[in-house]
Amino acid sequence: LPELFESGLAQAKDLPFLGHRAVLTTEPAVTFAPEYTWQTYAEVDKRRRAVGSALESYFKSGKLEKGTDFEAVGIWALNRPEWQITDLACQAYSKVCVALYDTLGPNAVEYVINHSEIPVIFCSSNHIQALIDNAAACPVLKMIVSFDPLGVDAKKKYVDAGKEKGIDVKELKEVEEDGEKNASEPIKATLDQVALICYSSGTTGTPKGAVLTHKNLATAAMGHIHGLPSMPDHPIMFSYLPLAHIYGRCFELCIAAIGGRIGYYTGNPLNLLSDVQALKPHLFPAVPRVLNRIYMGAMVNARAPGIKGQCFLFRRAVATKLANLHATGSTRHGLWDKVVFKKVQAVLGGQVTCISSGSAPINAAVMDFLKISFVGCEVLEGYGLTETCAFGTRTWSDDDATATGTIGGAAVFEEFKLVDV
Repeated sequence: LPELFESGLAQAKDLPFLGHRAVLTTEPAVTFAPEYTWQTYAEVDKRRRAVGSALESYFKSGKLEKGTDFEAVGIWALNRPEWQITDLACQAYSKVCVALYDTLGPNAVEYVINHSEIPVIFCSSNHIQALIDNAAACPVLKMIVSFDPLGVDAKKKYVDAGKEKGIDVKELKEVEEDGEKNASEPIKATLDQVALICYSSGTTGTPKGAVLTHKNLATAAMGHIHGLPSMPDHPIMFSYLPLAHIYGRCFELCIAAIGGRIGYYTGNPLNLLSDVQALKPHLFPAVPRVLNRIYMGAMVNARAPGIKGQCFLFRRAVATKLANLHATGSTRHGLWDKVVFKKVQAVLGGQVTCISSGSAPINAAVMDFLKISFVGCEVLEGYGLTETCAFGTRTWSDDDATATGTIGGAAVFEEFKLVDV
């Protein structure tokens, strides 16, 4: 699995890799920089080695204890560069990454920590107190690492509270400093070695963990890269789908392997369009709920009354292009693409070349609208499971463009067996 990142590192060592919008103000409201700030592949490589070396030294020294089967590392935060850096460190140093997320609920978080025997959790600062408060129920937990810098007073409070519960509270920069002092080379994993455990809430009872190996993930990522639509060199991906789930996570593996860039959202769904317009991505992984919002926003114009002006032009453009799509499969129109649909494309930054839809079925009308609106963009739909590393079947660029309601054929790395028809 680390070879995916190392492939990107070889292609794009001094080029941007992980980006975020810096916070400018917190009072009276949080505001963000208009542009993304980037870390290069070389900078991320240095940081993943520092974090990985620190983790290895903690386990070797006994500060952290190995579980029954592996050395587990938890992550509890929204998507951000530090999430990816910690995950890359786990991959490189043969640690098993286990993601936690808010919708699991406090009881489920406690269950996952104990079930996977997680001695250390990297998290955003808003989760530190909850982890300390539940320390008695999670005796295996010995260290909490804050992704966020802590002020002097807050740090003292958390460190003192942690000591009372037998938990060492650190900032990420301290972990990186420890790693630089105790630098060690990455630990090569075997193909069948567990890389991560991805928990879902499950339909009944306690959360269920899907155990995925280095071979599972590397094969899925490379297989999916094989079928990616044509994109520019070092393409940009927008990261907002929770990394605690496998869908967005596997896309990030793909982008890292080809030397692309990953820009993270600011954490607030209300800022999603502002983030994506600042980033101007080429790859936009999505779920139907997000794509439905884009469709409904556009349809407000199409359904507005009147026969003059922009509303009429929009209705005419949509009707013409849908008729062409259903008759010939064509998604281009010399007039309407320039006059009308450039504005729709600008909603996602103006240079998207691939939109993927997964996790649930998408309405055929929404899919058709995306096809005619985002000219020169492949709009794909697929089906997969956590157990198949998100990818199972998917539509392909040379499929019949007039077809809707299909999840396409099998991915190149999958085998299917029909048990019952």
